[in-house]
Amino acid sequence: MSSLVVGFVAKEKVEKAALKTGIEEEDVDYTEFETEVLYARIDELEKKKNLYKRKLQQVKNIVERNYENPEEIRNQLVKLLSKLVKKKKSVSDIEIKNAISNIVIID
Repeated sequence: MSSLVVGFVAKEKVEKAALKTGIEEEDVDYTEFETEVLYARIDELEKKKNLYKRKLQQVKNIVERNYENPEEIRNQLVKLLSKLVKKKKSVSDIEIKNAISNIVIID
C-alpha cells in the first residue's frame, strides 16, 4: 500500500508514524514505524478478524441447523474445530476443541 501525503515532502524523507509504547507516563518513548509496515500489520489483523468472523458464522450455522439435537451440535463443533486445529496449532482452538468434546448431554 502507498502512503497519502498532502503538501510538499522531501524525496529523501521517509514518512513514519509514531506509536506509543509502554504504560502512559510523562517520559514515554515513541517507536517509529514505517507507514508500509503499519498498513501490512493492519491487513494482517483484518485477515485474522475475517477468519474469526467466518468461524463464528460456521458455529452459528451449526447451532441453527441442529437446534433440536445437542449431540449433533457437539459433534459438528468438534469436527469444525478439529479442521481448524490441524491447519494451525492455536492454543485457544485446542482448548475450545477439548472443552466442547468434554460436554456431557443430559436429558
